Amino acid sequence: MKKYVVFVGALCLSSTAVAENQGIEKANYGVSGSISDADSGSRMSFAGQARVPVAKYTGASITGRYSNFNGKNNYIDSSTKSVALSIFARDYDLGIINAGYGYSRTEADSAIVNSKNSIDSISLSGTYYYREFDLGLGRSKAEPDIGNSQNTSSASVSYYVNENIKAGATILKMDADDTNYFISYQPRSFGNAAALSVSYQDSTINDTLTVSLAYYFDTKVSLKDRARRY
Repeated sequence: MKKYVVFVGALCLSSTAVAENQGIEKANYGVSGSISDADSGSRMSFAGQARVPVAKYTGASITGRYSNFNGKNNYIDSSTKSVALSIFARDYDLGIINAGYGYSRTEADSAIVNSKNSIDSISLSGTYYYREFDLGLGRSKAEPDIGNSQNTSSASVSYYVNENIKAGATILKMDADDTNYFISYQPRSFGNAAALSVSYQDSTINDTLTVSLAYYFDTKVSLKDRARRY
């Protein structure tokens, strides 16, 4: 609990951070919703995020998420609540390094299996900005209440077709290797305040198609600037 108090305190004090942070333009907030469909079932998720400056070249973020899973083909219905906290260091022209902690709790709708399971996770990732490309590497470790810990490595590349369209792929290396292909589009007709994303996760176990919509408050900037400066 102490770590949450310290983090929230950092958010409250962020208004006293240096005027020109150079790691994040200003505090920004957003909400999003997504719908996913896979052989195992469908999922609906809602999330809210806040990102704030902390000190020169550094910022912090907190993300809360709720999702509901409707299983099929003998998969069990469940709901998940999660929170993710992170600290990042960024240079607008170079890239970003992010260290994070996450906690999630899943409740399954079943009287046969354990209906509750919590997962603690830590992560470290970095993204290099090279012209119109974002090149990323990441590593994470998840510790569930039930079962063995899981280590995941990732590599990603994305390309800005223009200021408001980005496409790319992420390769995940874990027990079952996955590749996630995605495209994001921020229509100017939405006043640069909302973005639509579509992704397809090609997995050896379970392929998933996801459509999501995000809305950003008081930051009407291009998709590229949002990713690299906010």
